[in-house]
Amino acid sequence: MKNRVKSITLSRPASKVVKPGTGAEPSDEGLLTPQQRNSGRSANGLTAGERSVLKVFRWYRMTPGHMLCFSGPKHDTHRNSLSQLITKGALTGERFRGGYSLTKHGYGLMLEDKSAD
Repeated sequence: MKNRVKSITLSRPASKVVKPGTGAEPSDEGLLTPQQRNSGRSANGLTAGERSVLKVFRWYRMTPGHMLCFSGPKHDTHRNSLSQLITKGALTGERFRGGYSLTKHGYGLMLEDKSAD
């Protein structure tokens, strides 16, 4: 199965197109309960950084097998969390530099995490 780069212009109406790393994505404020903030993990075992990465995938309405590219400051900020999600089997790193795709497991985690928004 070939992975495809999902066009950002198809993900959101033109007035809402936002590239990762521009700072215009939704903030991570309010995602965690005070207890979760103190423990550093959510109910499904994800760190705040991992949840933030999944929120970016959710923002662009990504599905398994479609690549999302992280570049510049966004990639630098999320580098450790992206690696942890690969280790957990939630993401796969692509040959394309900064490209990552959700696995079915990662897609499930992303949908579970949505209920915490």
